[in-house]
Amino acid sequence: MMLGFLQKDGFEFTTRPEESDVIVVNTCGFVEDSKTESIEHLLEMSL
Repeated sequence: MMLGFLQKDGFEFTTRPEESDVIVVNTCGFVEDSKTESIEHLLEMSL
């Protein structure tokens, strides 16, 4: 649903982080493993 709303508002989707202006990570913030994995992924993408 999130992707559909963003596309409707004119955003384009890419699987290549170097082409993106924004990176959205959708995860569950209540499960510790999910939080850790999300933080690790965000740190990787920020390099």
